[in-house]
Amino acid sequence: MFRRASKAGSPDGQLAVVGRDAIDVVTELRHSQFFSGFSETQLKEMADLSVVRTYGEQEVIFNQGDPANSLHVVAAGSVALVRQITKAITGEKMQVTVDIVQAGQSLGWSALVEPHGYTVSARALGKVELIIIDSANLNLWLQGSATATLLVFKNLNTLLAQRLRRAYDTLNV
Repeated sequence: MFRRASKAGSPDGQLAVVGRDAIDVVTELRHSQFFSGFSETQLKEMADLSVVRTYGEQEVIFNQGDPANSLHVVAAGSVALVRQITKAITGEKMQVTVDIVQAGQSLGWSALVEPHGYTVSARALGKVELIIIDSANLNLWLQGSATATLLVFKNLNTLLAQRLRRAYDTLNV
């Protein structure tokens, strides 16, 4: 059943109450890039595996190098993906924003692939509502559907290609 990280959801398990608004998790997943092509039944099952959490301005969602244990879908707001790099010549460490993830986009895909570690840090840019899916539950669910697994990895390939292009664009500035 759908769970709310900080506030109780509706009795039907599909709506999360956020202030005066309600997030319809199935609708948000339907419009997300990561779950594109999923059937209504699959989206409802995914919503049942989900938790919605609110993050405040500049709040850290996860850090680069942390174990990756959940996939996140942005329902509202924006998230900065930041990579700590070390300059080759000087050894100076610096933070580089490699992407901004917005509503309908996902982050935390490292939870689905080895070695299961976040490759960037994620930080909320203002109030952010995230749909969070535990990777162990997601992987277990995917074992029951070859079609869903194929869709997830097809969508993951698309996401990775887009993220890589944006990272290259960031580095070329």
